[in-house]
Amino acid sequence: MKLHNSDQYESINILLDKHKHPIAFENRVQSLVNSGLTRKEALDFVRTTAIELELYYDKDAGLFGMEAEAVESGTIYNPYSGELMEDAEEE
Repeated sequence: MKLHNSDQYESINILLDKHKHPIAFENRVQSLVNSGLTRKEALDFVRTTAIELELYYDKDAGLFGMEAEAVESGTIYNPYSGELMEDAEEE
């Protein structure tokens, strides 16, 4: 599977809710605290800032989303197959 190129991708924005997504919400807060924010700053940020997820569809396994910032800055593996996702073909 290939990553999307910078001008052709599909995404959705997710706003984490403490009650609907308690595990993801708290993990995001803790990640921000570990990065230097106070807990109050981190809580305020998570409550008000959506996460952009790039959507991918593995034809053999299904849909998955990856944080857009992570796609731009890291090595990405398909969560179903474990295979390294190839770089996009930029035009």
